[in-house]
Amino acid sequence: MPAAQTAVSEPITPENLIERFCDPRDVGALADPAELDGVRTTSGFCGYDEDKADSFVVGFEDGFDFLDYMMARGWKPIEGKGEWPERIYLLWSGEERPISVAAYEEGQLTISQFASKYRFYEYRETLG
Repeated sequence: MPAAQTAVSEPITPENLIERFCDPRDVGALADPAELDGVRTTSGFCGYDEDKADSFVVGFEDGFDFLDYMMARGWKPIEGKGEWPERIYLLWSGEERPISVAAYEEGQLTISQFASKYRFYEYRETLG
């Protein structure tokens, strides 16, 4: 389990994540959003590039790094889902809609945005 967070930093919204890690110039067609049955999905890569700087700039060393960083910026784990630290699912806790989930799996990032709570609940039930 990651260390407890003591300070909260400036929030990172789902749109911030998409803009930073799902740029077509960096990940090609993987970044093209797909929309199906009320779920918009965008993918990218947020792995660590070995520079010493803010993780939002250089990527995340591992799942715990991603989890700690994002929890301090407005995201919360979907309890009982994933296999930390390899696979982590975080729910955006901001008031904005749509409901958004960031899925991290060994550097791969997928942001799913749900048009309704029903679609989100369906998705959550499929997670391991």
